[in-house]
Amino acid sequence: MCWNQIVARLSAGFVSLVLLGGCAAGAAPSPSPTPAPALVSPSASPVSSPLGSPSPAHSPSDDHISNLAWHGIGSIPVAVAEIRSVVGFTKGYVAVERGSRSVWFSADGQTWREVKLPFKVTTAEYEAGANALTTNGTQVLVVGGYAHEPCDPGPPNIGGDPLCPSYPLAWVSDDGVTWQSAYPGPKPADPSGYGAGSEFVAAWPVPTGGWDAALGYWQGVTLHGRDLYHSGDGLHWTKLQPAPAPTPGFEGSDKFPWVHAGAADAQGVRVLWQGWSDFTVPLGSGAGVPVMTLATSPDGRSWTTVDGFAGRGTEIGAGVAPTGDHSRWVLGGASGIVEDYSAAVPTVWTSEDRVTWTPTVLPIPAPHGGGRVASIALAPAGYVAAGTIFVDDGGAETWTSFSEDGLTWVELPHVAKTEADSDATIVGDGPAGILGIGAGPTGSEGTATVWQLR
Repeated sequence: MCWNQIVARLSAGFVSLVLLGGCAAGAAPSPSPTPAPALVSPSASPVSSPLGSPSPAHSPSDDHISNLAWHGIGSIPVAVAEIRSVVGFTKGYVAVERGSRSVWFSADGQTWREVKLPFKVTTAEYEAGANALTTNGTQVLVVGGYAHEPCDPGPPNIGGDPLCPSYPLAWVSDDGVTWQSAYPGPKPADPSGYGAGSEFVAAWPVPTGGWDAALGYWQGVTLHGRDLYHSGDGLHWTKLQPAPAPTPGFEGSDKFPWVHAGAADAQGVRVLWQGWSDFTVPLGSGAGVPVMTLATSPDGRSWTTVDGFAGRGTEIGAGVAPTGDHSRWVLGGASGIVEDYSAAVPTVWTSEDRVTWTPTVLPIPAPHGGGRVASIALAPAGYVAAGTIFVDDGGAETWTSFSEDGLTWVELPHVAKTEADSDATIVGDGPAGILGIGAGPTGSEGTATVWQLR
């Protein structure tokens, strides 16, 4: 089968894309963004992507990708670094900005509309903001938090806790335009040593019903935590049992992991990853070596640590659960983090039993050094991974790879330099196929380009 047919079939059925919703930027939830034009003109004509059945497995080769490339089809008037993630579902695509109370919706990837998320509190100091989003294929869930009293009357505490504490918040939509708010949502008590509130930092669908979300507590300008919540409708949330912490703990490590997120398969079985720091092996700037731990659960209520995952010197940035003909769990991130992150290499880990995990280093162009995977999209034809590679001058470039089975990966051609200065940094599958969002044409600061893979 030629690649044109394979890519056309990438949009057949929509599989949830699970993305990390990391720490919010700044010391407090961000204010509403400056109003932008409601509609953004596309930069190219729409390209149809017919639906079909998944293709039989075959081995990718350079011949198959000779006609496959990223094509710019639209833009969003937001700096690409501020866009957290993008997901595709039956009605189109939704992208979310870091700490914003708006999302961007598009039915076709070309024309994008800014949609304000509802929030009942009107006092400016008590703003809400999003951290991450996910989809179950027919609905989209956005998670984040909102500020509340009592606020610190003093001046902004740069580098310290937010002036107003926060509570977690979620929004859910069937069409990407009309949203329901979970306000006021849960109001978790702060653990000992914390006092600035908490927010949802990541979420993922549970195919047997509802959603799971990860909760983080404010510590300075970052969110740390390992609490988990579940909701059947995205509006009413109950607390779950958290996954285990490492035993014994790491010397000098934070009380909570700096990131935790997960995925669930068709039977509701979860895999959750947590990122810790071990200061017994210091890196530069006083940081500790990262250690990822995995845990699995049949229902989100009782957890078992996965001992077969070599998580020292690694990080995980995204993951997807098995679905349809794809029987493997696939996690993406980086490995080989020994002295600093420039030595890291983009890596995926695959497993069919959640016990034994096989690492695969993804291809990157020579003479580049390390890199990391930040986003993975899964469609019936296979996986597309997007990430960053480090270059000799200390800068970074983006790259994308494709795999049918999660084991054998082929680097996709770069976007031509005459069109743009970056490939996609985040990816999602939807009605128009695989879309990626990356930096716009050279000199177009504050604008993210939307790419279609075809």
